[in-house]
Amino acid sequence: MASAELLNNFIHILQTGSPDIQAAAELARQIPLPDLLAAFSQTLSEARQQAAVMERRRLAVQEELQELKLDAAQSRQEAAARLEELENLLDGLRSITALTNPEQILQEMLSVLRRVLLFEEAAVLVPATNPPVLFVVQVATSPLLAHTRWQTGKLFQRVLDGEIVSIFNTALAAEWQNQPAELLSRAVSALHIPLLTDQQRAILICTYSKRGYFTRHHTELAQRFSPLAVQALQTAELVSALQQERDTLEARVQERTRELQAARDQAIEASRWKSQLLAKTSHELRTPLNAVVGFAEMLEAGVYGELPEKPRQILREIIANTGYLTTLVDNLLQQSQSEHSARRTYIQPVDLRSLLQRVVGLLASVAEKKGLRLAVHIPPEFPAHVLTDEEKLFRILRNLVENSIKFTPQGTVSIHTACVDGTHWRIAVRDTGIGIPDEAQTTIFEAFRQLNPSTVEKESGLGLGLSIVKDLVDLLGGQIEVHSTPGQGTEFAVLFPLMTTHSENDGHD
Repeated sequence: MASAELLNNFIHILQTGSPDIQAAAELARQIPLPDLLAAFSQTLSEARQQAAVMERRRLAVQEELQELKLDAAQSRQEAAARLEELENLLDGLRSITALTNPEQILQEMLSVLRRVLLFEEAAVLVPATNPPVLFVVQVATSPLLAHTRWQTGKLFQRVLDGEIVSIFNTALAAEWQNQPAELLSRAVSALHIPLLTDQQRAILICTYSKRGYFTRHHTELAQRFSPLAVQALQTAELVSALQQERDTLEARVQERTRELQAARDQAIEASRWKSQLLAKTSHELRTPLNAVVGFAEMLEAGVYGELPEKPRQILREIIANTGYLTTLVDNLLQQSQSEHSARRTYIQPVDLRSLLQRVVGLLASVAEKKGLRLAVHIPPEFPAHVLTDEEKLFRILRNLVENSIKFTPQGTVSIHTACVDGTHWRIAVRDTGIGIPDEAQTTIFEAFRQLNPSTVEKESGLGLGLSIVKDLVDLLGGQIEVHSTPGQGTEFAVLFPLMTTHSENDGHD
């Protein structure tokens, strides 16, 4: 084998690191020593060069790995910082949404943004009411900002158009140039954030004493915060408007209540005087009426000598009409008493048969004059006495019978009694009169309520009789019902307890 070929094979074995030591030794014996040394030297040099290249590559990879570690650590720090900012922002928004007072919301807003934007001072500007000073401070973090006045320019106009504006140097902005030098020295850079609601156009200004402090990152945070803050302000404005409306309505209600209370007091006072007048007038009228009736009855009875038939008829007319007047007076007196509950009941055994005879005897002449027949029906098994207030029961029956006579052109007015299920007794007044329309049956027991005037134009009265009946029935613990068919007649039925717990002469209001 040629010397060059042997040398190349030997170098190849050295470079590849072949484990065939015996083959390498055989080749080495065949190569001249100078050539062998030269081959070793060349191989060593090339190995050193490759080692140097590998070391440089290792160092480059190590450096790149270190940079990646630094970048990852920085990214983690930035992510943690962003997360903290967002958490602070979220916590602040929670606290803001719990408020309803606009000024408190703005104060909390400055506190939240200070933790997020890390500014030094801040203020919220709102439109002024006295141009040319167009903006004044509503809330601020320092007295120096709190007392400033602002005129609008291009910068503020951009903000009022909805743009968040960061300025590198406040001294270059027209709106800042008229501010005090002390403020300009402490507010070198500024961030302007719009707070635009339906009712107000405000500007939030954040400042820092370092030029160019506010970056794109601050602007992005402000962009996230601004819509949520505006929504909170919108809600507060709505709540404030609703509160003002509620306060206005409440004031109106209170004023109207006072007016109604005053009117009610006046009406009560007027009613009291009216009742006193009715009571006094009724008492004053009763005495002469009783005298007239007494003397007329004595004359009619022949106490002062027998009279011819014609004068006797006139006396009977006087007695009947005076009785009608007495009834009106009694009704007025009863109405005035019922309005003030100045009544007591005197429960005692009452002979109902005797009481009905009194009623019929009093009204017989009135019924006879109209050609009506008065009848009383008491079953044999009905008790001899009932426990009740005699005078109030008498007034109930007199008013019911008198009312039936008034509205019965012809026929009969009858009184019927009966025991009901062993615990109540019933008395009813029936007539064959004109009847009561269905729509009027629910109101006939109201005071001063009468039927259609065209229906009863020939009849007189105040409309108190049935109202007093209802009141007295309630006072005695009873119930009254009306059953009527127009053109056929009416029945007023009263149901009373057969026994009562009130002892004799034991009254109650």
